[in-house]
Amino acid sequence: DALATLAALERQNAEDPSVVSALAERIAVLANAMALEEALEAMALLRRRYAEAPNNRRHVGPALQELELRLLECAREPRGFVRVLAGLAAPASMPEIWLPANQRLSATLAALTPQLRGLSYHDLVSIELAFDVLSSGTPAALSELLRQQRSLFLQEAPLRVLLRELLEGNLEVLPPWLLRSPLAEEALLDSFVQRLEVLSDPAADFEDPFECFELLSAKGRLPSSFLRSLAAWVRRNLRRGSPEASARLITASRLCALDDSFTARRMTGCRETLEAAIRAFVIFGPPEKKCSAWCSVAKEAAEEAQRLAEEKAIREEKERIEREEMLARAREAHKEQREKEEEFRKALNSDPADLRKAAEDIMEADYGTEIKVEGRRGLPLRLLTRRKEVAWIWAGEVQELIGGGAPDDTFTQ
Repeated sequence: DALATLAALERQNAEDPSVVSALAERIAVLANAMALEEALEAMALLRRRYAEAPNNRRHVGPALQELELRLLECAREPRGFVRVLAGLAAPASMPEIWLPANQRLSATLAALTPQLRGLSYHDLVSIELAFDVLSSGTPAALSELLRQQRSLFLQEAPLRVLLRELLEGNLEVLPPWLLRSPLAEEALLDSFVQRLEVLSDPAADFEDPFECFELLSAKGRLPSSFLRSLAAWVRRNLRRGSPEASARLITASRLCALDDSFTARRMTGCRETLEAAIRAFVIFGPPEKKCSAWCSVAKEAAEEAQRLAEEKAIREEKERIEREEMLARAREAHKEQREKEEEFRKALNSDPADLRKAAEDIMEADYGTEIKVEGRRGLPLRLLTRRKEVAWIWAGEVQELIGGGAPDDTFTQ
């Protein structure tokens, strides 16, 4: 809520030093538990307030220090490190206003850079671009380190890893906050194509070489050597006994696209392998998924388990309904019992106090003891038969209890 309020003040261009100070103090308390995105947003908002409103610096400064500690904690993990740098260097953070006062954080992040492992090519590019913005020109040692890391990645990373990096950049699946460079992505493509051209059988390096074929065709950078290798790969995987997973990657549309590429380049002297693959595909058709006996057994077992689960669900629902109905009946019976007890209690308490006192004495007296009520000949039987101690459920059996058919208002003798 504090962050949302501060953002609303920013959008409305409102100036209220007391509110900003209170929000900054609240953010300082919450900074340690903030998510990374929240901490970056709070940092950007408070830095602008710090630069534009000197009166707020006494309260905003401690909040900024707490946010810096939170960002450093998030930057211990490689993905968080890249996100922190990209967020600090983003144009929306207005680096020309607040980043010069934040050199301590930049220096700490720079010191952590050599310790990072498992970064992708796009991560390395984003880190390099971020430090260029944060430091107004990356220090020579750090710049050389980042350049060597990127060069080593292009030279030594497996081709399938480079292909994944190219596909991520081409399909726009990278995070929108990641800093990107067209020159760096062009260098990635150049290095990938150069390494493909020197291999004798480049298609064998990929699980699905058609992904590489489609990407390079769209870029207009498809080497002829890769086409020949891909044709041989197709022929191998359409033979009997070839891996089924690889064979299922071969489709009619992909074969047509490969044949069109051969025709467009007039590669007539090496079409025998591709034509043999196309004939095999046309005659025998696409590879079908094999299903052994245990597959059918597993399918039947799954269907039986599903049927039993459905029956169990129906049975449990029926039992639940019956249980609810039983509880409802019990609650209704209990309610009727309470109402009847209340009626007896009211009837008992409606008699004069001296009669009720005499009835109490009779209930507590020993057998054969005489209890008299002054001014009265006797007591109404209801004072005894409607008492809970006698048991109100016997009220319908008054005649049997008193040994005769006396009416309800008969007096005792």
